[in-house]
Amino acid sequence: MVELGANDFLMGWALPDIEKNLDVIIRQAKAGGRPVLLVGITPPKTMQGISPDDIAAMWHRLAARHETLLLPDLYAPVWAASGPKTGPEPQSICKRTACICRPKGSSRQ
Repeated sequence: MVELGANDFLMGWALPDIEKNLDVIIRQAKAGGRPVLLVGITPPKTMQGISPDDIAAMWHRLAARHETLLLPDLYAPVWAASGPKTGPEPQSICKRTACICRPKGSSRQ
């Protein structure tokens, strides 16, 4: 499992540099035929100069380039579960909102 942490954003790394670093990490993680799950996050909206759309596009590019599975936003189920206390249990929300995307044309099961 490869996930970019918020510290990378907080340290002010440029998105192209983050993507280059993740390319290396994913390539090393896949060595020997190991399956890889790329786990994305969406930084807080208060981050300056980082577009959530650009970050989402980066996750999808990396997953397609390396033919990995992708969980686009690790925290989406958490944010969905932080709604009204009368809502469904967090486990059922996770089942509904978390999706693992397979790159188009991928033959991986």
